[in-house]
Amino acid sequence: AFTPPPERDKAPRSTPPHLLFGTSPLNAEYAMLAAAAGTGFGPRHAEALLEVLGEAGMQALSRALSEHLAALLPHSLSSYVLALQEALPAEIKQPSHVYGAAGCLGYYEAKLLDLRGYEELHSGVLHTFRRLGNGVALVRLLEAALGTRSTFALGQLPVEGGQPPLVAAATAVAAAWGQQAADSDMVLMAEQLAGVCAPARSSASLLLPLLARLSAELAPLKASWLGEGATALHRVWSAVQFLFCTAEHAPGLDNAALFGDGVSLAGCLVLHMLGQRHAFDLHAFNAHVLAVHLAGGAPADATLDRYLTRVALLKRANEAAFAMLEALGCEKR
Repeated sequence: AFTPPPERDKAPRSTPPHLLFGTSPLNAEYAMLAAAAGTGFGPRHAEALLEVLGEAGMQALSRALSEHLAALLPHSLSSYVLALQEALPAEIKQPSHVYGAAGCLGYYEAKLLDLRGYEELHSGVLHTFRRLGNGVALVRLLEAALGTRSTFALGQLPVEGGQPPLVAAATAVAAAWGQQAADSDMVLMAEQLAGVCAPARSSASLLLPLLARLSAELAPLKASWLGEGATALHRVWSAVQFLFCTAEHAPGLDNAALFGDGVSLAGCLVLHMLGQRHAFDLHAFNAHVLAVHLAGGAPADATLDRYLTRVALLKRANEAAFAMLEALGCEKR
């Protein structure tokens, strides 16, 4: 060895067992925390990634993600949207409420039977939308991690329009030494440090430039994606979300567990940018079945109950995605 072994304190002669092996309640709590962090990518993982890459590496990662996601729209995603527009039936009317929720569900299933048999529905359509949505969600998490790191680096934030605490402390020290703040190198360094460590402003956002680039990539596709009647994008996405809740990839394997919220986020992003959100809310197949069920109040069987549960979860995911896009002021084409 190149260095001598480190000196360590000797272990106590009578070490309590809980210090060596833990306790059952604590082990159970740690296992629950580890399980919650291991099932998905969240803020903790984004902060750890920022620690590994640093801010320069994070900017490079964001740029690579932007290029990758921008290439999805005119290539993979565009071809799948056109294929869905061709496969969608020319006419799908909203069934009357007199048939009940189960009857409406069966009507839509019969109308979308050919589309359900599309071999690339899961491996192509849903997977590509998930890639787009997960990429946007990842950039959002990275931006939040950057803001958290900047806030912690500064220690505390001043009131709006006030002087940063670090600058105020340096100014007080300079005054105690008989120096003017403008002539003190300490005050100058404090101002520079406060500026470097300040939380990212909206102009320095990672997410807004990405959304602007995606909006620009979507502009040439607007005419073909909007379509007319049954080929309009809001009708296509309504069919995709209906199949998302009904067409399982395998028995017992729920699409929500397989693809997550990325599919919903990507669809909401495209609908928002094309200005078709309200048309989607008005004509969505899932929303119609859910409204008929709530109006009728009839008890649901196991199949219908499972479908309605998925619709409710998907509706919350859609509302959260639209609220985020509205708050960010995402550009519409």
